Amino acid sequence: MKTIKQLSILLFFGLFTNTLHAQSLNVSGGFTSSIYKSTDFEEYTETSNTVEGNYTESAKINRLEGFNAGLSFEFKLNKTFSLEPGLRYQTRGFKYNFMADLVSGGTELYTYNLDITYKRKCIDLPLVLNAGTDLGNFRLYGRAGIYGGLQSTFHARMIINSPSESIYSDESRYLEEELDALFTAGYLLGVGVKYKGFYLEANHNKGLLMSEDYGLSSDFSINVGYKFQLRK
Repeated sequence: MKTIKQLSILLFFGLFTNTLHAQSLNVSGGFTSSIYKSTDFEEYTETSNTVEGNYTESAKINRLEGFNAGLSFEFKLNKTFSLEPGLRYQTRGFKYNFMADLVSGGTELYTYNLDITYKRKCIDLPLVLNAGTDLGNFRLYGRAGIYGGLQSTFHARMIINSPSESIYSDESRYLEEELDALFTAGYLLGVGVKYKGFYLEANHNKGLLMSEDYGLSSDFSINVGYKFQLRK
């Protein structure tokens, strides 16, 4: 994590030098919903009748809610297109739930519920091409680009809730997985609307570098921001 912080500082100052030529400095932040697709975490539901009763077992993968914040510099190419390099911090991950339940004659004999939240911190360096048109005081635009960056180790929080086994009841554990990949890369697509200096964007990021144990990342974000005019 120390390495990521040091490189992030260097990248920030590198981007800051772009103020000499950029038309605007864009600062934004918002909500992110992410997930990883992996064969190691499969979704399923199985039900069987045993001598003890009706046994149900299921596993689900859910999205992780997080946040993002960043800055970028916008270079106008012409009235339609602009190029936007930037630096963005955001969280990515997913939630995994495993449940087992044994019911006999309407009475619950055994229950076991496991929730694991996987989260990692990411520093992305997006390079985006914007294409837009002005409608009065509003500007509507589409976005497409690529990103590379750095990511931390997965931090996992595991909660076991099993009243049937009091030793595990409401137990919370914090785990740290081995670092499987320091670098990340992918592409992004999005749309936005600008009113004067303020803007609202919706973006979809798709990872292209496979995480060894957790698959490819996919996240959706909604950001609000402000464009500080640097030059015309």
